[in-house]
Amino acid sequence: MIENLCRVALRVVSSGMSAVLLMAKSTLEQIAPAVPSDGAGSGGGAGSPAIVMYGVVVALAAAAIVAKLVDLRRERDRQAAGLQAAISNALFSEATGLGIRITATARLPLWSGSTITVDVGGQVSTPRLREVALRIVSGEASRTGRVVKINDQVQVVEGE
Repeated sequence: MIENLCRVALRVVSSGMSAVLLMAKSTLEQIAPAVPSDGAGSGGGAGSPAIVMYGVVVALAAAAIVAKLVDLRRERDRQAAGLQAAISNALFSEATGLGIRITATARLPLWSGSTITVDVGGQVSTPRLREVALRIVSGEASRTGRVVKINDQVQVVEGE
């Protein structure tokens, strides 16, 4: 959900940034002639450029924050893909010929201190092979050095 919000916010900010800057320039051009050169007047025009500039600064800060969040999400997705590949390689190399048809999907949260989730699913022919597969996944996932939660959805289908 955060990833979708970040994408939408980045699109809105990036497409709207030039419009905001053009509006700020237009507003400043309209306000500048209205302010008397001798400084006399109601004083209402002097605050308007500051408000516009404040809005531009806030919009730029929001764009920077959204860009950082999108970058962080991409980095976490890259790390999750690496963990998935490592688990798949370990399953392939250690369980070759055993008839284990297992897939693992890793999900890393946006915040680095949170728990990594690995969903393990598929079918095996015996309960012993199920335990072997889960041990392989657990061993590979523990190499990350972070807390890992394994969601076991492996089914034992006997007679295959």
